[in-house]
Amino acid sequence: MKIEPHIRIEGTEHWAALMLFVCLLLLVWVKTEYPRKIPVLFREVFTGELAIKEKGITLPSILLFFIYLTCLSLLIMRIAPYFIKFNLSGWWNEFLLFFAILLVYYLGETLLLLITGFIFEVQSAVWDYISEIYIFTHFSGIILLPLAAIVLFTYGINLKLTGEILLTLTGLLVLYRTARMFILMIAKGLRPFYLILYICCLEIVPLALFIKYGLIIHLQ
Repeated sequence: MKIEPHIRIEGTEHWAALMLFVCLLLLVWVKTEYPRKIPVLFREVFTGELAIKEKGITLPSILLFFIYLTCLSLLIMRIAPYFIKFNLSGWWNEFLLFFAILLVYYLGETLLLLITGFIFEVQSAVWDYISEIYIFTHFSGIILLPLAAIVLFTYGINLKLTGEILLTLTGLLVLYRTARMFILMIAKGLRPFYLILYICCLEIVPLALFIKYGLIIHLQ
């Protein structure tokens, strides 16, 4: 497999390069203004510690989440046609669709967690759970940024194989995150029954449906 980098491959719009450049600038700004943010982020992902709580929604967290949504949307836009058949007029519309779906999913998941936490009176544990979710999105955004640049602006890549590898790695990361969150929440005192309900409804069921739908489309 011969890989050749190009400024612009066929079908790639200039706005995609601009979006990646903006994401890179935002990441550099976060690293410059908050030098401990990224090292602490990686430490929290790979250690058995709960995420360090921040007071409300912080600017670097918002920017890292934006990087995650942007890079993941660009990757899906590029790889999805090899697994799912859909017809949209233009890459920009596809990008906006995937970006909106991901944003609604995470906001909906957060809202549902807050509601269930209020109902079962476990708000503190739920906030920790939510923090863990977004810690992993911030971590994934940093990893996806170079991957999105490679996939979008390199010839000679087998995009179908790349998509299968990324799906496998995503599944493993989700499993790792779920197992880690389960252990941490149990240690914090959250009842196993509630935690199993949260994980089944918000983690396992959506992932299982995604895998089932992907296999059906893949085998057609």
